[in-house]
Amino acid sequence: MSVYSDEGRRARQDYARSHPLRLQILALTSKRNRSLDPDDLRRELPERPAVAVIEYHLLVLRQVELLPPD
Repeated sequence: MSVYSDEGRRARQDYARSHPLRLQILALTSKRNRSLDPDDLRRELPERPAVAVIEYHLLVLRQVELLPPD
């Protein structure tokens, strides 16, 4: 089985969805025409994580193809 198989991709996506902050980001960005700007997301997240933390989680979500590329 290839590392790039559908099963492997789903496993990576499931792992990415296992983090609470990434789930919140996905919920916010799933709204139509929603900005992926980390500063905008920070204002809407209840914990107000650092922008660098949001940028990291956006990168993870993009790498597993849960968000469009930058």
